[in-house]
Amino acid sequence: MKFSIAILTSLALTLATLAIGSTNAQNDQICGQRSASIMNAIGKFCQKKDIVVPSDYAIKGAHGLYDEPNTSTHIFITADCNPPQWVPQEYCFSQFKELCANSHDAHYSGVEYFGNSNCQRWHIENGPL
Repeated sequence: MKFSIAILTSLALTLATLAIGSTNAQNDQICGQRSASIMNAIGKFCQKKDIVVPSDYAIKGAHGLYDEPNTSTHIFITADCNPPQWVPQEYCFSQFKELCANSHDAHYSGVEYFGNSNCQRWHIENGPL
């Protein structure tokens, strides 16, 4: 039986999509178990559907609820993109959750670079005040 290139390409794309979806779900679960405050901040920040970086909105970011007394969570994006870049809402959620899930910091803080030429710096600052 011969498979056409179109069928094989379609199968490969389907498998890649399933793998990415699985990773997003895993990151969501891991981050949710790590910090309700980070998840809260991500939910607040990423509810906006027209985020552009750099922008005042992206730099201001969002703060989460406290995981415990005397702690703080702040997520935000700094950028030197020229021209400015749009951040699709789906990527806002998935990339912040990826950063949280992959953090090796004790408070799940970190910085990750995204966007064309890595001009976007995504920040999670979480920990004691």
